[in-house]
Amino acid sequence: MARALLPFCFLAAALATGPSGAEVYRCEDADGSVRFVDSLHACPNGRLHEPEARVQRVTASEGPRTGEAESTPPDRIAPIAASGIAPEDVLLAREDVSAGWDVVEEAPEDIARDPDLVGWGVRAKRARHYTRVSGDAVQVCSIEVWVFRDEERARRAHREFAYPDWHFAREAALLIAVHGLTRPRGGTPTRGVFAACGELEARTRARASGAP
Repeated sequence: MARALLPFCFLAAALATGPSGAEVYRCEDADGSVRFVDSLHACPNGRLHEPEARVQRVTASEGPRTGEAESTPPDRIAPIAASGIAPEDVLLAREDVSAGWDVVEEAPEDIARDPDLVGWGVRAKRARHYTRVSGDAVQVCSIEVWVFRDEERARRAHREFAYPDWHFAREAALLIAVHGLTRPRGGTPTRGVFAACGELEARTRARASGAP
């Protein structure tokens, strides 16, 4: 497995750690990357993650959003421009998801400092984590967008990148990787793309449909 896959594998391995309770922990690495784990063995400095139930964090320039507001339908999400594509243009922002979701930003990575990513033809990559309380469970939907230099490199990566519980989709020169974690209180975690996470993936792909 190529070292370029390590960001995927690191998060997936963390999420695959055996349960030690009924909590989900947020772990921030020194480089600003964010992981969600269900065991402090995977991240001793992690802190308990409790998304805001039915209230979405908004910036000062936005009005408050409470309640179960409808998400923007896929056909109402404008596709990204055909040139100057960036992962943040593809990933759903706060205003693109319903008020029940929190959006956790992950620090962007300097691709030029990773020769393996350069070798794969990765031009940029970015991740966002969408978290919420659903009934008695905490859910995390992690979506990564990788931008390749051309469609052929993205096609090759789509063929060769694989990891349990992750779903990979390609849109032209983009690769979209999605992972979900559902942690019921007092129950066993379920890993994989749950229904609402799949909807976020579909909206992300709709956003990416205009990529070159």
